[in-house]
Amino acid sequence: TFNVGGEAGKADKEAKDEKKAETKSDAKADTKKSSGMEVEEKAPSADTKNSSNEDVVQRIRSVLGDDMITTLIKELVGGQQAVHYREELRVQLLRLTTLLIEHLHSQLTSYRKDLIKFAWNHLKSDNSASKQWAYVNVCRFIDVYETPPKIVLQVYVALLRTYQPEARKLVSKALDIITPALPKRLSLGKHKHPTWIKWTKKIIVEEGHLV
Repeated sequence: TFNVGGEAGKADKEAKDEKKAETKSDAKADTKKSSGMEVEEKAPSADTKNSSNEDVVQRIRSVLGDDMITTLIKELVGGQQAVHYREELRVQLLRLTTLLIEHLHSQLTSYRKDLIKFAWNHLKSDNSASKQWAYVNVCRFIDVYETPPKIVLQVYVALLRTYQPEARKLVSKALDIITPALPKRLSLGKHKHPTWIKWTKKIIVEEGHLV
């Protein structure tokens, strides 16, 4: 025989147990909140980012050392042998110098000519990998160093016109770097609107169907 009273009593007991558990959980949450144990997630502050960047700089310098960095740039990047490097080595050097420019730009100011020359020569490359990494490198250079407006606009427009599927990932990376730098590198001058906005609109209208 089905015991209605027993089942009802069991259900009532389970409901009371659940209510007690919820009450305890709420009490613990209130205790954490009042004691400051509950910490809200916040975006990294500017001081945190600067501290992180300094840590990266120290690690790079501790691994490579100032003398090795100088040799790397003057001999490998700025030397006459660069034109004879295999494609794989060129790509890796472009990636390495991009990181050095990003994190050690203040220490590499005297080597700006060597750095931009090495990357710029690869913009003429027929190989897609080295060419796209060269764009990433040049965009990082533009981001941290003063660059002639004509060069900045030339690089930006060239990236907007690069629509090949195999280049999309690195082109997107390069644009993510150069776009925030455009306002500080390209002044309004006599123009009512920024020149890069005009070129962005122009290329979307003329070449948007190719994407």
